[in-house]
Amino acid sequence: ALSTAQIYNPSTRQFAAISAGMSVTRFRQGANLLGNGKVLIAGGHNGTNSVSVSELYDPGAQTFTTTAGGLITPRDLHTNTLLSNGKVLAAGGENTATPARLSTAEIFDPTTGRWTATSLSMNTNRRELTDTLLLNGKVLLAGGTTDTTNSLSVADTYNPAGELMLSHDFGMKGDQTNPSLAIDASNLPYVVWQDTRPGLESTG
Repeated sequence: ALSTAQIYNPSTRQFAAISAGMSVTRFRQGANLLGNGKVLIAGGHNGTNSVSVSELYDPGAQTFTTTAGGLITPRDLHTNTLLSNGKVLAAGGENTATPARLSTAEIFDPTTGRWTATSLSMNTNRRELTDTLLLNGKVLLAGGTTDTTNSLSVADTYNPAGELMLSHDFGMKGDQTNPSLAIDASNLPYVVWQDTRPGLESTG
């Protein structure tokens, strides 16, 4: 696990090291570009356990600063979704200190720098799921795994307005590990995933 970071310059197509590093070593963390131009980095794994530390990268100062509060639950392999209201949803993942796959979710508020738990959890514990912000402001959380061998076809919809978590089974063929989602102009989701059934490499 590393604490170092680099900046990519699209003009020169080169990476440059940032002199300041993150406060902890980590991988499998979440990252989001916030509306204020800073980057939120949350959770991850330090090589031994999942971590709860979250911090903000300031591109102007090129510094990392820990937020006022860390994640309520240490987690890695989770989703981090930037919501329409500027807040960030962290959902699912795993907490290797337990160890356990997680169904819980929490919200980061950039104005306070703190995380708060959502009133409801996903209906299935899972990691390696995918997240898509839909045009109506809801978040679609789909696929993932319960362990190293069992993938899932379930999906949840998170509604930040009413703090609702609804479970769906779209009847997606096969088991979805690390699925990719996109939406069209009609707000319809399209799914591409790795199918774990023997003899099949991918489906959609």
